[in-house]
Amino acid sequence: METEKSAAQVKEEYASMMVRAKLVSAITLLLISPRLILGFTDLNSFLGLNYVTALIPMLLGTIVYVVFFKKYWRCPACLELPGGGWTRKQCKHCGVALR
Repeated sequence: METEKSAAQVKEEYASMMVRAKLVSAITLLLISPRLILGFTDLNSFLGLNYVTALIPMLLGTIVYVVFFKKYWRCPACLELPGGGWTRKQCKHCGVALR
């Protein structure tokens, strides 16, 4: 039987989730960067990758990002999606303060 979390616990868990979300986003951006750079410049290769081979890290980054946000982007209080956006202050589902 799970007891309800205090407001401080919810805020602490949400802050921890946001740190992980920012880390996953940064990693995804790094993995997508070669494809973006090659797509928007006249370069034939970047970091040893050509336009086609740069698709592999891009797909890997996209998969990591989607899996993280599908599995871990949850409100600590109700375990539902809290809503979109990095500046969310309140869960759209249960209304608990997240910050």
